[in-house]
Amino acid sequence: MDRAQIIALIGALSGTPDAPPPPPPIGGMSNLVTAADCPRPLPVNEIEGQTIVCGLVSVPEQREKPDGKRISLAYAILRSSSHFPEADPVVYLEGGPGGSAMRMLPLLDRVFKPWRQRRDVVIFDQRSAGISGSSVNCYKALSANALDIVKPAGPKVSNDLPDAAITAKCVAELTQKQVPLAAYNTTQNAHDVSAVISALGFQSYNIYGISYGTKLALEVMRVAPTGVRSVIIDGVAPSWVQLYNSFAMKTDEAIQTVVDQCAADKICNATYPNLGQVFIDTINKAHAGEISLKGEKVTVPLVLAPIMLRNGKYDSSSITPYIPAYISELSRGKETPTVEMLLGRNFELPKPTVGDGARVQGCR
Repeated sequence: MDRAQIIALIGALSGTPDAPPPPPPIGGMSNLVTAADCPRPLPVNEIEGQTIVCGLVSVPEQREKPDGKRISLAYAILRSSSHFPEADPVVYLEGGPGGSAMRMLPLLDRVFKPWRQRRDVVIFDQRSAGISGSSVNCYKALSANALDIVKPAGPKVSNDLPDAAITAKCVAELTQKQVPLAAYNTTQNAHDVSAVISALGFQSYNIYGISYGTKLALEVMRVAPTGVRSVIIDGVAPSWVQLYNSFAMKTDEAIQTVVDQCAADKICNATYPNLGQVFIDTINKAHAGEISLKGEKVTVPLVLAPIMLRNGKYDSSSITPYIPAYISELSRGKETPTVEMLLGRNFELPKPTVGDGARVQGCR
């Protein structure tokens, strides 16, 4: 090979094609998989059917009855940007339980963008969650109590939990329809993970689980480990911990943490001295019905809302810096800009680079 041929070969190998070839079809998909439209909005720059593929996977509702009723789990595959992706995808396990990963595709597309340089990313809604929740929908109970369920727009003065009576009606309706509620559990979820991956034609896979998804990841390793190559557990929720039963017991610890952090901060401590006592006084006043906001009594759940609610998500900032001002304003019962701002935003603040950059005085 002479010099000219060598240069030509190097040029051919280093050149960039005008358009990348379309991704190869997913090999080995079983007859348990059906195509379906991806939920809208699609992630930016994604092409349905090419860079993102959606559908349904059929799994047994009760695995001890493999020939019995089947349910459909909605999935999406965010295809790798590599022409030669690794064979083992990343499977994302959403938290909750009950969180819908499929309804967060634009967010998850951004989160997993670096991972897609080498691998596909598989996302699916777990049984009873999101788009996969049709098998446990209690339409009659929900429609009959729609006005009690739907929250009014605008700032909320109360933060009460859904009526337990509505939940009981929903359970009664599902029981009447002979829905085996006991089959909707973490162990069945774990077997679903393996079933979805196998149906999509993948031989091995990696797990990325958050929150409840970490508990599910541990259960996958315990009862259905075949094909699992690696596991990332982001925020461990061990299977033996009664996670949700312990939440209420931690409220006092969360309050004390905020009080301690404020006391340790020179500016916060000077602005909101004796914050611990202010917390106690505000809760007692709300319990006695002595605090009003826009003509309505402030409830104890509303006082504790910034402590009890999910604080800080992928697309929102922490509200912790605003808690001292929030509690102090409720206690004084006069000017309440922080309270009204947090209520108006349903206790969710945009990231610093997103939104209108509204600023209300809190501690740093």
